[in-house]
Amino acid sequence: MRVWQARESLWLDELHTAWCAMRPLPEVVPRATIGNQSPLFFWLEWLLVQVLGASELALRLPSLVAGSLLPAALYWLTGRWTRQPWLGVLAAWLVVVDPVQIFYATEARPYALVQCLAVVHVGMLAELLVRPRPVLHVAFILLGGLLFHLHYTAALLFPAEIAAIALITLLSRQSNAANPRLIIGDFLAIALVCLPATGNLLAIFARRTNWELFVPQPTLTSVITLLPWSWTAAIVLVGQASRLSRLAVGQASRLSDAALDPDDDVPSILFLCWLIIPLLLAWLLTATDTARLFFLRYLIVSAPAALILAVLSVRLIPWRGAQIAAAIAVALLALWSPILPQFAKDRRLIADRHADWRSAIAHFNQQPDRDRYPLLLATQLIESDALRSQPNAALTTYCLSPVHSLYPIDADPSLTFPLPRTNPGQLTPHVRDVVRSRGGAWLIVAGRADAADDAARHITAAVAEGGQRSEVRGQQERWQVVQRQSFGTLHVMLIRPPNLEP
Repeated sequence: MRVWQARESLWLDELHTAWCAMRPLPEVVPRATIGNQSPLFFWLEWLLVQVLGASELALRLPSLVAGSLLPAALYWLTGRWTRQPWLGVLAAWLVVVDPVQIFYATEARPYALVQCLAVVHVGMLAELLVRPRPVLHVAFILLGGLLFHLHYTAALLFPAEIAAIALITLLSRQSNAANPRLIIGDFLAIALVCLPATGNLLAIFARRTNWELFVPQPTLTSVITLLPWSWTAAIVLVGQASRLSRLAVGQASRLSDAALDPDDDVPSILFLCWLIIPLLLAWLLTATDTARLFFLRYLIVSAPAALILAVLSVRLIPWRGAQIAAAIAVALLALWSPILPQFAKDRRLIADRHADWRSAIAHFNQQPDRDRYPLLLATQLIESDALRSQPNAALTTYCLSPVHSLYPIDADPSLTFPLPRTNPGQLTPHVRDVVRSRGGAWLIVAGRADAADDAARHITAAVAEGGQRSEVRGQQERWQVVQRQSFGTLHVMLIRPPNLEP
């Protein structure tokens, strides 16, 4: 279900990955940084390109491997703590058929790897809470640092784990449990490992207003609809609260040392915090416009928790036969994705990959007059809006990266101009003069067909404005689209006066 998609054309974000990985090693860090990314994943991609060569499959290999291991990781984690392997199979099944998981497992970005390692990290913490060992502490610290440097939003996992430790410590003081202060010390060590990224994080935070272009203000209901199956947390939360309240009633004023079952309550509390805390933090940061992090890929570190909680909600059913029937219903429900509200978002997410850059650039490279006219490129990169206010060579190079990546375009670099994402039809005087002097221009515009038509209309109007008047009629020269070819949500157009011979 994943391999067959691995050779599809790279889409915009993946082309940034290729642009980083296909250059000399010293260029990886600045290229990753300008795209608001940590360099660690791109070093891995660079190594794969050196060994396997540049291709869609090579660039997507880390995600493909991690996404294929994720079902096994959830099988292990769920089966280990429920002591019912068939529930582990259900968790693995939910991963296998989930369109969100399939998408990230076939994307040349770090999100699938973050998910897989997050499952292992949470599993380590669950073990540390009930069966601490020195080697686990070391592995926990190293893996936490690795998670953060793969993608900075993975740090949302750490407050969730700290909250779980605090809650479990409050409810139970198991004599054989790990010292909570020792585990908090592990998080301090993780923080030290993360310190080298401070400069990059501050630079990204300074550009945080860019996220307003694609991260809307969240609603209250979006907390339970953003991630698939996150609504099942309410079922587990009610079940866990009910059990603890019954224990508390029999314990007078506080819970005894045996109030929590280390093999049952501890993982349940941990999994609930794993999902709920990052969602609430991201929601608050976005609602207050501190940093708009309430976005599916920025919260992907918590997506496995929602799938595990769906399984735990089945486990709450007291009768074995009813449990099996509910598990079958959940498995079938996962196949019938349109009835779940979050899949409306998933369809928009997957639509991003409908921009066939490979075919569009190949089509352009076959045009006999591709060198005659300048090329205007509207890629939808959010950073491209800064071209108007603070243009520089590095930003221009980055905004041209989609056509200088895995699919290189055969166009004159001196006649290739990136356009801003907002109002691309507002051309600079220099670009307008070049287009007029050449008598036409190629456009490559990403986005919906109507948005591309609107951009082409504004560009032709801008070029015609103040242009030469026709010698025959004494009227302003008219420009229009004379050639157009669409490749999904990517459109290649030629504009020029219709009376000009090609």
